[in-house]
Parts: sequence; structure tokens; C-alpha cells
Amino acid sequence: LGWYRSAASVMALSYGGLALKTQGAAGANASAGTVVLGSNGSANVATNYVQTGDLIFLTDISPGGTIGSLEMLGIRNASGFTIASTNVADSSTVAWMIVRPLGA
Repeated sequence: LGWYRSAASVMALSYGGLALKTQGAAGANASAGTVVLGSNGSANVATNYVQTGDLIFLTDISPGGTIGSLEMLGIRNASGFTIASTNVADSSTVAWMIVRPLGA
């Protein structure tokens, strides 16, 4: 398939091995990471990288509390986004990854 590279990140795709690699800055400009849901089953993720129209993929990597379904509540452009569970007692660790469609 090939690969795409920009100054901010690298994404490599491999068709035969079905591999996906993304590399982005850590911290304030992160494009991927993990967060633990708080006492109300939600968490705010701070990243300057996110933009309106980005796709944010979520997966539960370490279940905790009473598990619910994960939801993305909203993007705050160049500031962050909020992840929530449908169960306020969910204290899971969630992995997230931002994908920006080409041309966006």
C-alpha cells in the first residue's frame, strides 16, 4: 500500500502483514495515547493535535469497574476531546488514536 509522512507524524501501512504504525509527538501534541476513566466514567484528553473532523478510535485495553460502551463526546479544536462510558462506574484504561483524513 505504501506510506504517508508529514513533519508532525509518520504512518506506515503494510498489506501482507496487516500492520499499521503511527508515530506522533508525545505530550501536548500527541496523536495517540491512553487515559483512565475517572469516577464519573469519563476522561478529558488534552492534545493540541486534534482538529474538528478528525476520526478518533477508542479501545478498552484494561477493563475496570462496571464496563460500559465507550463514546467520544466532543472535540475541542486544538485543545482536546472527551471520552465517556455509558456506565458511570466504568474505570477502564482506554487507548485512543487520532486519524486525520487526507485533505482535512
